[in-house]
Amino acid sequence: MTSANLQERVEQFLVATLISLTESEQHTKDSVIDVNTPLIGDHAVIDSRALVELLIALEEFLEEESGVTFNWASDAAMSATNSPFKTSASLADFAIRDLGL
Repeated sequence: MTSANLQERVEQFLVATLISLTESEQHTKDSVIDVNTPLIGDHAVIDSRALVELLIALEEFLEEESGVTFNWASDAAMSATNSPFKTSASLADFAIRDLGL
């Protein structure tokens, strides 16, 4: 599987998981959730608990898909100038680069 294909699969997984995590939230019922939906900040569609759930799900997904462990709490993730947690797209990109895939 190419890096681009894996990136797309990770993005699709994150969006599907994000939709699942927000199903009961009234403010997201009328919102379009896609790879550019904010995960953190003023316009985030999830709270910090749901963000952790999303990150754990991503960690498990990547281990199943590629057999490698993604450390979302790494120094690189936490100290990045541009947070990898902004959107599903930025998170997928960071995960693929961090894993060297």
